[in-house]
Amino acid sequence: MKHLSQQEAADVDAALMPTPGLSVESLMELSGLAVAHAVLAIYPPNAYPNVLAVLGPGGNGGDGMVTARHLASLGYSVSAYYPKRNGGALYVGLAASLEQMGVRFVDALPPPSRTTVVVDAVFGFSFRPPLRAPFGEVLSSMSAFPHIVAVDVPSGWDVDAGPPKTGGGAELRPSVLVSLTAPKRCASAFDGTAHFLGKVLMPPE
Repeated sequence: MKHLSQQEAADVDAALMPTPGLSVESLMELSGLAVAHAVLAIYPPNAYPNVLAVLGPGGNGGDGMVTARHLASLGYSVSAYYPKRNGGALYVGLAASLEQMGVRFVDALPPPSRTTVVVDAVFGFSFRPPLRAPFGEVLSSMSAFPHIVAVDVPSGWDVDAGPPKTGGGAELRPSVLVSLTAPKRCASAFDGTAHFLGKVLMPPE
């Protein structure tokens, strides 16, 4: 299977956006649903009842909010850490939908727990190093959790080159990766438990 470069991933995204019948909202919904079912497959709620969604301010954070909403509906106890909120209407609406589903927004990352699954939805394929505050500290703290599911790209990793040698992204080694549409080049450095492809929706053309 082809691994997309950062530029190719951006080109695919740009080509999908004007396609009739598709929208940012619909692609985000499909992405979040794919990630939620990957979590369910590896970490069933009877053994891993708690989910912590760590959210960034961009599209990856939006995917994470959709994931969190679906996981709440699947019976998990879900909380969200959203240190840098996006004030756009789409993101405000997604955050409101989480609160309606009983998802708690927390002010800090809780201590690591073996019964908690972290959804890493901080940065996606548009990320370019270096990390900016407060995310270096966020990724370092998040890496202490034993069960991490990365949405599309492990946060802090160079999309083409993989994990950095130093910094928060260097410590982050997710146990599960859910690539969206197609794996990115950095996925070749993934050595966790399971790698899923959330095909989302890509017309054959």
